[in-house]
Amino acid sequence: MSKKFEAVSRDYPHYLSEKNSVLRNTMLLLSASFLFSAFTAYLSFLHPYPAMNMGMTTLLIYFGLMYLVQMFRNSSMGILMVFALTGFLGYTLGPILNMVFYRVVNGPTVIATALVGTGALFAGLSAYVTTTKENFSYLNGFLSVGILTVFGLSILNALVLQMPFFSLMISCAVLLLSSGFILATLSDIVNHGERNYIMATVAIYVQLYNIFVSLLQILTAFSGRDR
Repeated sequence: MSKKFEAVSRDYPHYLSEKNSVLRNTMLLLSASFLFSAFTAYLSFLHPYPAMNMGMTTLLIYFGLMYLVQMFRNSSMGILMVFALTGFLGYTLGPILNMVFYRVVNGPTVIATALVGTGALFAGLSAYVTTTKENFSYLNGFLSVGILTVFGLSILNALVLQMPFFSLMISCAVLLLSSGFILATLSDIVNHGERNYIMATVAIYVQLYNIFVSLLQILTAFSGRDR
């Protein structure tokens, strides 16, 4: 019993150091990725591309970049792939931001509110997980099924139903599910489940992207008539 305790005691500093390193590197890379994606979003905002280009081509590029991130997750090339993915996702925001800014009542306020709301939500979730150290990994299965269900419903609504209220409900569901994914990812880091900061960064960034877009859609729905 004493030998086992001695082994745990000996390994604990290494465990704590590795956990803190993953969390620190994740936050640093996440911050840099957000700055880069904000830059690409601004470029796309100034020169928005046609909305028709945001369909299947965007999904193919997204999944292709995700595959490359997964492939190079254990090398320095993985960091480059993270910037490629987050920069691309930032670029896809340009037409959305342009439309909200110029066509929605109080468009700049809506964008600012969505941005602040996303940051505040992430700060709150991060503070809760790091303080309580609660393990939310048990949510992963439920969240995966939920996001696939919502994805299918969003396609159904876009192609068949085309109901604004249903679209609003989907945005609310994505907001909740993405928040759950962030809780699960952060708890994996804090509880030593996730050891790769590249994959952790991408997981958190994608969910924050979804939260921001969902907040934009929700706030736009309640902002009044278009200009």
